[in-house]
Amino acid sequence: MDITHNVLIVDDEKMIRDAVSAYFTRMGWRIFEADNGQDALALFEKTPISFVILDLMLVAVKKSRHEKYFF
Repeated sequence: MDITHNVLIVDDEKMIRDAVSAYFTRMGWRIFEADNGQDALALFEKTPISFVILDLMLVAVKKSRHEKYFF
């Protein structure tokens, strides 16, 4: 049985998202990307995510709101 892993990459810098995405794509993971916290939360709430790589310096979502999901 093949298990598909979904990784959510959240970073406002496209170069970083692209580099991380390339790495996980080679590993066979399905990639979801967001360039801000609000889009990341929307994806996280509707998609089964296995792993999140989150730029903690993003300020689009208050810490207390995404703490519920990511910490």
